[in-house]
Amino acid sequence: MLFDKNYNMMKKALSLLFLLISIFSFGQNGKAYFGKIGINVGTTEPSERFRVNGAGHFTGTLTANSIVKIGGTNSQFLMAGGGINSAVYAPANNAVFTGNTEFAGNTRLRGLVEFPTNSDILFNAYFSGDFKYRNNGYAADIYQNGVGDIIFQTAPSGTSNAAATLTTRMAISNVGNVDILSTTGALIVPRMTAAQRTALTGSNGMIVYQTDGTAGFYFYESGAWVKK
Repeated sequence: MLFDKNYNMMKKALSLLFLLISIFSFGQNGKAYFGKIGINVGTTEPSERFRVNGAGHFTGTLTANSIVKIGGTNSQFLMAGGGINSAVYAPANNAVFTGNTEFAGNTRLRGLVEFPTNSDILFNAYFSGDFKYRNNGYAADIYQNGVGDIIFQTAPSGTSNAAATLTTRMAISNVGNVDILSTTGALIVPRMTAAQRTALTGSNGMIVYQTDGTAGFYFYESGAWVKK
């Protein structure tokens, strides 16, 4: 009986101790604090379940089953490893990507995504001294050349990690001119049957190539289709 009584008293004392720990934070600045709401690092009273004020470092895998939110002016989320070292800034609900950033799998971006000048958006390609194929297959690039021009480039099918030769196929200049650049290919306009052409909602300036009947180029002028 005496043992049971002392054991129960010890349990109550430990419960009271943990209650005090949960209510009153402990530790020095920069250490971990356990408050009535959650765990905080770098400040004495957490306002969320878990907060880190200042730099935080994770080794291994960090798994989130809901939303990981990066807030505040010039907040940073650093990704490193596998040759990728980039920062994602999230000021005022915008996202600014600096350095080389790779998205694997399905990635959804909402709102404004800002890229610096002289940026590339690569498809099945990466840059390491020169452009290389990420996986086997075709590659492409959309490039902003720093003076306001948007350049579209493609590469033939290649092998993973092999050099990729990107060829400019089209450019949109900073004054809005579209320039199709090629000495080995040609412009191909939409090709369709007569029934498909006549089913279009006509607009002056349209051009198609009809593949059946009286085949050839048809232009929509003054409210009607005209063969040239």
